Amino acid sequence: MRYRNLVGPLSAMLIPLLPAWTAVLADIFSDDHSKAARYKRLSEMWLSLAASLFPVLVALTATGTIDPGAFLDPKSLYFTPGLWERSGIQFLSAFLFETPFALARGYAWLSIPALLAIYAYFAWKANERYKSLNRD
Repeated sequence: MRYRNLVGPLSAMLIPLLPAWTAVLADIFSDDHSKAARYKRLSEMWLSLAASLFPVLVALTATGTIDPGAFLDPKSLYFTPGLWERSGIQFLSAFLFETPFALARGYAWLSIPALLAIYAYFAWKANERYKSLNRD
């Protein structure tokens, strides 16, 4: 069976339905015009998602919320008092406890440009697919 990577009791119920679902999806977009329209809608959706993230990125940059200096000085992301004066297991435990918070504090904003790039790429790919189906 092609779906052997699905495991668990729920997948045992769904595996027999998968070929039926793929047949239904193939019938919905049977002609080239409806396939092309589907990719045009996908392209517009991904482009609108990318466009909605761009003002957020600009606003965060303009207000100074994004700190590019954190790449040069990652110590500034750790707020635990006396962290760098500790040694041994005290330092290690405090450092390991604070690290996820410091990473989220300093680098979580990188998800916005990453998502913006991914959304723009998906919009471009869907638009290319739309153009190739629309030419035929």
